[in-house]
Parts: sequence; structure tokens; C-alpha cells
Amino acid sequence: MITQHSVTPEEKLRRRLSNISNLPTPPLVFAQISKVMNDPKSSMTDMAEIMSEDPAMSAKVLRLSNSAY
Repeated sequence: MITQHSVTPEEKLRRRLSNISNLPTPPLVFAQISKVMNDPKSSMTDMAEIMSEDPAMSAKVLRLSNSAY
């Protein structure tokens, strides 16, 4: 008789989460970046501070800046 290993809900969740490669940027971060971009007194440092809080966006910007696009 073959016994099947019972998978717990936590294990199922862990497996699903491990397959996620990236997450969308939260609307709050987008709103902050839009505000900084539209402020003539803001600097690239202001933009970098916001982006440093969002690893997904930082990765996208780095990927784009390193591409031959």
C-alpha cells in the first residue's frame, strides 16, 4: 500500500510564494514618485530615497539601465 504525504496549507502557501518572481509596485510608492517628479524643487536624491524602499522597482530600473535598450 502506498501512502501519500499530506501537504499542509502552510506548505502549499510556502510553495506558491517561492514561485513568485516579482511583485507589482504598491500604489503608494507610485504616488510618491509622481509627486517628486512633478516637484521642480525635488532632486534625484529624493527619487532615490523613495525607490530604495521598493526592491521590485529598483530591480526593474537596474535591469533597464543595464540593458542595451
